[in-house]
Amino acid sequence: MSGLMDSKPVLIQRLQAIGVSDAHIQLLVDDGVISLNRLAFCANYNPSMNDDTNLVDYFNGVLSPGGAALPTKILTPLRQAFFEAHTLMLSSLRDKVERKDDDLPRRVPQPERNDRLTAQKLRLAGVPVSGPLEPAYCLIDLVSQQKEDEVLRYISPESCLSREQELRAVKSIKSEKADTASTFAVRQCLQRRSLAYDQLDIFSYDTLEGWHTFLFTLMSREALPGYREISLDQVLQADKQAFIAMSDICRAGLGKDGMGVRKAELALREIRSDPLVMTLLNPLPRSSGSGAPKTEARVPSKAELATKAASAARDKARLTTKTDGTVKPKGKGKGNKTKMPKALIGLHAKTDDGDRVCFAYNLSGCSGGSKCEKGKHVCAKCLQSHSLNNCTA
Repeated sequence: MSGLMDSKPVLIQRLQAIGVSDAHIQLLVDDGVISLNRLAFCANYNPSMNDDTNLVDYFNGVLSPGGAALPTKILTPLRQAFFEAHTLMLSSLRDKVERKDDDLPRRVPQPERNDRLTAQKLRLAGVPVSGPLEPAYCLIDLVSQQKEDEVLRYISPESCLSREQELRAVKSIKSEKADTASTFAVRQCLQRRSLAYDQLDIFSYDTLEGWHTFLFTLMSREALPGYREISLDQVLQADKQAFIAMSDICRAGLGKDGMGVRKAELALREIRSDPLVMTLLNPLPRSSGSGAPKTEARVPSKAELATKAASAARDKARLTTKTDGTVKPKGKGKGNKTKMPKALIGLHAKTDDGDRVCFAYNLSGCSGGSKCEKGKHVCAKCLQSHSLNNCTA
């Protein structure tokens, strides 16, 4: 409603529609009546009063040379325009008071849309504000509501539809999402956002596009060793945090300062040094399994290789001892399992040559020289010619 009441194109279109001549419209505009709001307060009169002399005197003074009385055919459409302007002004005030945060944004009037788009195309002659780059009406409405509320809010790339997509929408426009499947598509979304903010005079196109260019330039830089390139997800997180920070800075409104500089643009300069925004744009380290620098393996010495080979030979000859004390013989045949004494579990059951070790010799002693029918008389721990009781290994 605010856009309707404050728009000069809307006023001119409405006056033309009800029969006010272009010459009289220009005289009213020259006198400062440049919107419906101004028309509603052009004279000390309101429609509830019985006498409209003050209103008629105003029109006579502005539109009639020498202040002569205007004929009825001229005054009638002017009275109608004043009544409509006054009624819409009251409706606008009530709407502002009763509006809720989750209400849909108000639509920008069509004459205002056309006027802003035409002016933008003339101002940005080198930018093709058409086709995939023309912002959708719903995007313009979102930005317009921010200007009316004097509150800056983040608009995600998914909400930055083009006018083409809006016209092709089969279902409700609320369910439509802009294409963000590629980096190029996201870049176009943000460019449409820049054009929308430029139309509503919150940011200039060049200023907001400069921020977007800065973000995407970081993505194109080669990563340092051990770090990843800056991702699109990081860029979008930083962009969102930037708008949150700018909204906090612009609590006093989205107008211009005493020097005529847009407050939102001043906030954008300030967030360039915001630590949280800049931290989100820092390169992330690579994980150990994703291309991190590898250290060269140390080449073992000949002595180490020989020791390792001997150990492997002993392990191959050793039978696998299970937790229950049974020992499985070497080879593919099933064979009989030998019950190994509990005190010797985990030690050698055979020599390197494949001969059995005498368990009795290692526990309580056994006669018979270097071997007996139960096996060789060697240490079950080190396979030397002494029993386990005398082993110092």
